[in-house]
Amino acid sequence: MKTTRLRSLLNFFKSRPYSLLILAWPVEWIWYGILNQTQTAETSHIISMSLDDSIPFCEYFIIPYVLWYFFIGFATFYTLWKSKKDFIHLSSMIYLGMFGSMIICTVYPSWHNLRPDLVDMNNNIFTWMIKRLWEVDNPAVIFPSMHVLVAVLITIALIRADCMKGRTWWKVGFVIYTILVSASTVYTKQHSIKDVFFAFIFVVPYYLLTYYVIWPKKRWAKDDSNKLQKTM
Repeated sequence: MKTTRLRSLLNFFKSRPYSLLILAWPVEWIWYGILNQTQTAETSHIISMSLDDSIPFCEYFIIPYVLWYFFIGFATFYTLWKSKKDFIHLSSMIYLGMFGSMIICTVYPSWHNLRPDLVDMNNNIFTWMIKRLWEVDNPAVIFPSMHVLVAVLITIALIRADCMKGRTWWKVGFVIYTILVSASTVYTKQHSIKDVFFAFIFVVPYYLLTYYVIWPKKRWAKDDSNKLQKTM
């Protein structure tokens, strides 16, 4: 049975050669890890705004913050399963957001000093999760917020996706989650509000690049024509 499942999985990816785009993930995570562990406050630009002082720390927002990784996984594999066009659009948006942010953070190192002392905070599972996160993740590589940028780009790609037609409540859920993850970045003190503002600014050029420059409708004309011939 295990052999059959493995064969089915291999056939799934073999029938979708464009799934190789997933291999860019490890490159991005390694790049992020190197920068996050080598950049310091002394060698980085300190990012902050006066508005940051008005935003309280709230440990409960660690949940939408962490679910971001599952959101990427769900969106990627769902579109890979359902639609080549939707998967490629989504992957293009994700990688523009991720690698665009990484390039900026490489040439313009960023850091913040907004994390509170957790000693006097509520002693619960959510604070414990944040402590564990802060142990491995420095307040570096933050400008613009990759969490916010990628979440917004994914939501746009899913709203436009052919495989999501008629799924209105799913789309509403994606929008609500994107709002929560954007708020989570500042309420968990992982980012300055400035990181969030600039993430939204970058959404526009990445969206236009994906749908009107890299993958305009005419590039899909041949694929759509072949699908039509197969159904006739």
